[in-house]
Amino acid sequence: MDFVRHNAKVFYDNKLFDTTYHKYIPYALEIAHIKKTHSCFFHAPKNKFTDRHFVPKNKPKPCFIHKTEENFPLFLRSSLNKLTHANFKKICTVVKTKMTDEHLYTTVKTILKSSFESILFSEVYVGMLLDIFASSTKKRGIDTTVVEYFSDIFRDDFYMILEQTSGETYDDFCGRVKSKRIVIHKIKTYFLLYQDKDFAKVLDKSPNYVFNLIFQHFENLNLDNSHDQSLEQVIDCLSECVCLHPTLVIPSTTLSVTRWKKVLNLTPRELHTYVEAIETYSDLRCTSNRLRFKCLDLVNLIKQLQK
Repeated sequence: MDFVRHNAKVFYDNKLFDTTYHKYIPYALEIAHIKKTHSCFFHAPKNKFTDRHFVPKNKPKPCFIHKTEENFPLFLRSSLNKLTHANFKKICTVVKTKMTDEHLYTTVKTILKSSFESILFSEVYVGMLLDIFASSTKKRGIDTTVVEYFSDIFRDDFYMILEQTSGETYDDFCGRVKSKRIVIHKIKTYFLLYQDKDFAKVLDKSPNYVFNLIFQHFENLNLDNSHDQSLEQVIDCLSECVCLHPTLVIPSTTLSVTRWKKVLNLTPRELHTYVEAIETYSDLRCTSNRLRFKCLDLVNLIKQLQK
């Protein structure tokens, strides 16, 4: 504003700006407001312009004009950041209305990524994905994208994380925690998608297969005391598999609301085998208290499946 005060006429005549430039257009209203209200453009009594009530309360804001086709990814990320159970129907309907076939696969990937990174609202993102799947005519493309996105949970290195070292920095710590959270939420999202009977046909591996695979990693890792961080992550993944989530609800606009149901079909004999192996490990002297307590929690969750 110091420049404007000394060069008021140049500013007022728009000689400083190319008014046809696309970045100038959103600010045109705000610049017009400055010209209309700022004292340096008028010869008037000082008190008229210094009065705090003189400036209008509803100051115009830049009006950015977006083309939905060009800015749909930005619109989608903004919508997902606002998505909750309360506004699910409204936001989901708007997203499906603006989404074209060209944006379908990008939308699926963005929703899955948001679900993996979400701490509290994984079921809301899953609900939107199920809604899009139910209303889409390109189901084959969606299921291929989803299966590809979950392919890494069947790799051995997926459950291995960098062990904590004495020289670990804060950034290293944050990266390790984030990676661990994404792994656990990826497992949770897989089990959430399996709640829908139509989408369950898309996923090529059953929850039983996933649980048995993760448990094999548990048995392999507990033989080596140098992988405590990875072992803790595997135990957390197992806990996520067997947790019943009694209050969790997957919202929907076109389908009936889905409540969490048990998708693991383990026999009593299998459950007893798992419990026995976990308790054996927790009783070892080399097992840290942190892992021992996590094992006890896992055993309690598995026993609840028998009820």
